[in-house]
Order: sequence, then structure tokens, then C-alpha cells
Amino acid sequence: MTKFKTTFLIIYLAAAISSVTIIYYEAILLEMVQKVGFWLDLKRLPIIGSHLILLLSALMLAEAIVQKLTINKLKNKISEQKEEVMSIKSKLYDQITHDDAVIDKSNDDLSQPSLKKNEEY
Repeated sequence: MTKFKTTFLIIYLAAAISSVTIIYYEAILLEMVQKVGFWLDLKRLPIIGSHLILLLSALMLAEAIVQKLTINKLKNKISEQKEEVMSIKSKLYDQITHDDAVIDKSNDDLSQPSLKKNEEY
């Protein structure tokens, strides 16, 4: 996921800079290209900026979808882990209450002989 985000950001920044450059400096870029000898008969650059804007929109949409899927996946993992923790807590609570009940029951039984000093259950 990190590699995708890094790659996406590099492509996004390059496309954004290119589209802004083409949109704002169209006349200067056309003049530079015509000095080299290309597109001598054009008065405007071919419409490249709109394609870059569409590309940027598609990239942003792909990135948003991937982020949403990743967030949902992580939320599902968190909820599963919370359920597992609650299950373990409930088992531990049941075990503790069961052990306490056994100890209380043995202490309440008067017919049982009392334990000697070093004697165990």
C-alpha cells in the first residue's frame, strides 16, 4: 500500500505540474515549440491539458477507492479483534467466578473437617 501511495503521489504531482504549466503558459510553450521547428502553423497548442485533467481525475478516483477499501479492511480487523478480546474476557470472568464459587462452597460446608495448618485441598 505504501508503494502504491508513493507511486501515485509522484505521478499525480508530475501530471498536476504539467497540466498547470500547459494551461497557464500555453502561449510561451507554443512559442518555444515553434522556435524548435514544430507546429509552425498552429496558433494554439493541441488540447493536452484536458487529457491530463481527465488522467488526474481518474488517478484521484482510483486512489480514493483504494483508501476506502483499505480503511474498511482495517475497521473489519479491529472489530474482529474486539470480539476476540471480549470472548477471552468473558471466558476469564467465567473461570474466575467458577473458581470463587467452588471456594465459597467448600468454606460453607460445615460437615467438612477443617484444614490443618499445612494441608492443601
